[in-house]
Amino acid sequence: MRRMSFIVAMVGLLILVLIFVLSPFHEIRNKSQIDTLMENRKVSTQGKVVHERKFGNSYILVLDNNIEIITSDIFPVINETMSVEGKVDDYDGVKRIRALAMHIKN
Repeated sequence: MRRMSFIVAMVGLLILVLIFVLSPFHEIRNKSQIDTLMENRKVSTQGKVVHERKFGNSYILVLDNNIEIITSDIFPVINETMSVEGKVDDYDGVKRIRALAMHIKN
């Protein structure tokens, strides 16, 4: 009986992981769109980085469309146009995107 319960639990976890991995990214164009989304929603956006600041052990990048990106990796990106894929996070009532992947556009 325990073995069967374990197998059912593992299959359920596998299904949940597949749903998360295969779900499409929601395209965000401005700050008001991110406020309507639930936490952990996969999103993608793009824009020019106009400001960066330290936030604990992470950095916050602000794009020209006022969307804030949280990342642990930082490199000189001011005035660079980039695309970001991530998930929506809520910090003290402010929704931001936690970056999963960032790409600088040339």
